[in-house]
Amino acid sequence: MKALSGVRPAWISIGVGLLFGLFIMCLAGRFTLDRISPDLPAVDLRWAGISALIIAFLFWVSGMPRDARMRIRFPHGLIALYVWASWTLISALWAPQGAQLAEAAENVVLLVAVVTLASLVASVLPEEALARIWLWFLLAALLYLAAALVAGPGDQGRYSAFGGGPNVFARIMGIGAIAALFYVMQRRRVWPLIVVPLFALGAVLSGSRGGLLAASVAILVCAVPLTRRLGAAKSALIGFAMLAVFAVANSLSSGRLGAIIYERFFQQTLVEGYSSGRDVIGEEAWRLIGASPIFGVGLDGFGTLNRLSFEVDYPHNLFLSALVEGGVVSVTLLGTAIVALAVPLVRVRPVSPFVLTCLMAAVLILVAAQFSGDYYDSRLMWLFLVLPISHYGAKRRPSHPLVPLKAR
Repeated sequence: MKALSGVRPAWISIGVGLLFGLFIMCLAGRFTLDRISPDLPAVDLRWAGISALIIAFLFWVSGMPRDARMRIRFPHGLIALYVWASWTLISALWAPQGAQLAEAAENVVLLVAVVTLASLVASVLPEEALARIWLWFLLAALLYLAAALVAGPGDQGRYSAFGGGPNVFARIMGIGAIAALFYVMQRRRVWPLIVVPLFALGAVLSGSRGGLLAASVAILVCAVPLTRRLGAAKSALIGFAMLAVFAVANSLSSGRLGAIIYERFFQQTLVEGYSSGRDVIGEEAWRLIGASPIFGVGLDGFGTLNRLSFEVDYPHNLFLSALVEGGVVSVTLLGTAIVALAVPLVRVRPVSPFVLTCLMAAVLILVAAQFSGDYYDSRLMWLFLVLPISHYGAKRRPSHPLVPLKAR
């Protein structure tokens, strides 16, 4: 790995270790000990994880040469994220009685902490070091796919792994495919294309319609630069490989794969109009919005007012959640934060494979977040936005350092 000017390779390696810790924290989500064994307590490990990473980051910064430390800063777009997060926390002041404010606020604070730390680390690491995250996601996706196939389908015939649920599993499959495309573009090799059809198969087996739609939108949004990078031959090869993998899998399953696809994605969706209760959830969300459109019903307001009726904690839609709990003010601030980080990413030139794949992954998670997940479940979207923007912002726009420590 090439060393950054003025930074010893050893410190770059430590920075990669910090990035790996953030990757694990983002991948694990709300990881509690009882997911390892039912006999263990349901202790949330996120606070321990972020505390350890912050301490490690401070030690890392204290040992850096001055010119490396001068690069540490975060992009201006993060200010918009802080404003939205602050408003979300302020909405606790008018939350309904019985709202689980501590847990809801915890999710917002941890989201901001993870994204901020990732931004600071990315601002000083070279791009080839940041690109290690694609290797980790590729390996994680392979591990998830293997675990899901070993465990078999759940009660609804849908596949998932490590207790994350089918929708989470579909997202990991999509990110794994993007990671493989990164190595095809970066290393100009064909072998990573082998796993793309396998991840596509895994996404189908998850039965996550939102996940598949999100992957499709990500491909469409980045279709032109992606095709230019891959070339017509490799793009066609991916398509043929997917058809071949699905044909073989359907044959080995005695036609069950085809039956799953038809039942889940055609019969239930197009014929029966089955929405997994999203229509009911949406109706209730809009009812609450009508009652308080400007400021919302307050933090955790949707869950508090609906747990007794149909046991749903959140609207399963990122923008709808913001609109319900914080009103028009919140959803406007949230949209502004996303745009503030996405626009500079689109303008980065040259569009390297790392930048392009980060954009694809951010779009995938953004679209998927409109079908499932709460605020904290959007963490990967923010991660994929800040990694390249923080790196290029520190490289091209010198300013006062965020951590002006004296050189040793």
